[in-house]
Amino acid sequence: MTKCSKCEHPAKVKSGKYAGLCAECRRKQYYADHKEHERQLCQKWYEANRDSEIEKNLEYRRQNRKLFEWYHDKDRFNGMRKVIQNRNGNKCQICKTKEKLTVHHIDGRGYKSVDKDSVNNDVENLITLCSPCHKALHHWQKRHRQLKSREDIVRTLVKAREALRNAVPMRRSFLHVTN
Repeated sequence: MTKCSKCEHPAKVKSGKYAGLCAECRRKQYYADHKEHERQLCQKWYEANRDSEIEKNLEYRRQNRKLFEWYHDKDRFNGMRKVIQNRNGNKCQICKTKEKLTVHHIDGRGYKSVDKDSVNNDVENLITLCSPCHKALHHWQKRHRQLKSREDIVRTLVKAREALRNAVPMRRSFLHVTN
């Protein structure tokens, strides 16, 4: 078997522009070759549709004003949202990022609970996660089981991120894993 001309990994012999490259190097080179062209196409589309997109966004905000007001309401977690984020150092408890922070109900009894009276906004039931980790947690819980403690959540998602870091390169966008 031939070795990749860039990284020395085994490469299947192929003809054409990407001959002599392993799958990972072929993928990286392909995206590098097409990145600028894609950026130009996006820019042209935006310039052609800017006014209609701005109008659509404003219309959506007008129609969903109550949703926006509710989402940005400081009292949504009985005023505990900022307290929880401060307690957790204003960073995600899984990946330690400080961007796109949300608060997660550990026992699953949040605002979408069937019984609205059972919403549990106790300090010990809330944890700070970034949006991608929060989404990944709910994705994991749909397939497996409900995690009932802060330690279980952190341990499970850290293991999942490590597994993905060592997994197939095409799936690295899940949990925003970076090297």
